[in-house]
Amino acid sequence: MRRCEDGGSDLQALDVPADRGLVPDVPGGYIARSQEALQRVGGKTIVTLNPLWSNERWALAGVEEFPDIDAVYKHAEILFFQDHYRFTEGFSILGVRWPRDDTSQTLRSTMENSVFKVWMMRLPEAWYTLSQEERNANSARAAQILEQVEGKQIIVCACGWSNEQWVLFGVEEFPSVEAAQRHADLLFANDHFRYSDGVSMLGTSWRIE
Repeated sequence: MRRCEDGGSDLQALDVPADRGLVPDVPGGYIARSQEALQRVGGKTIVTLNPLWSNERWALAGVEEFPDIDAVYKHAEILFFQDHYRFTEGFSILGVRWPRDDTSQTLRSTMENSVFKVWMMRLPEAWYTLSQEERNANSARAAQILEQVEGKQIIVCACGWSNEQWVLFGVEEFPSVEAAQRHADLLFANDHFRYSDGVSMLGTSWRIE
């Protein structure tokens, strides 16, 4: 994921196929070049995750922040000329922080040994049958459930303007896998999944040893 302070955020999931020729001693330099490209355009990493233990498709997921949309364009151009796309397959979605005045978003990890959930969501027909009061109550319950399991919002972004599949994406932080499981159980018990549709995956903070 990438987030732009002045107008865009980008959800990103990547795979590094074995047949692309990235030998074992190369990844450190490859990641360093990617980080240098991000810094050159004034961007920064919010979170980078290792989700391989929870899915069979994606090796990395994360959120990057950019000062504006031009920085996103420039970053993609630099990566292209560094052969970045030779060694990765993936997708990304731009978004803006939503709502902009949400003080619950930490924009950084705050717990040791955190487990993170990356999610993308769209709103099914059932959502549109709710009154505004019911929608507000539904959102408030979701926030209470997250707090109940000691979870936190890293970021939530509106992304419907950049794609036709997802309306929101975000990252949540939990103190343990058990807390993430409890969170899902409570959401189910409160009919959360009747009013939202989406995908998610769990990951832990990723770093090169």
